[in-house]
Amino acid sequence: MIAAGGLCLVITLVTLIAGENNVWGLVLLSTLFLIVGILIFRSQKPTYHVVLASSSGERQGLTSQDEPLVNRVIGAITDAIIYRG
Repeated sequence: MIAAGGLCLVITLVTLIAGENNVWGLVLLSTLFLIVGILIFRSQKPTYHVVLASSSGERQGLTSQDEPLVNRVIGAITDAIIYRG
């Protein structure tokens, strides 16, 4: 969305430089694309994963958007490995 808005904005600027005056619809469309794209980008949350590796390979153990939860799980796994020796 952000790329589409940027592309529309560049096309609008080129059209304005060429001497066209009737491009306000394109300006509105490109602004709308930019605003929607920025809102979508800002609303996304990162996803955190706990990957367990062993001699038999890797396995994804936990996936969450809650970073403190993932950090607690990693800490608990680390403590369990240290305790076991």
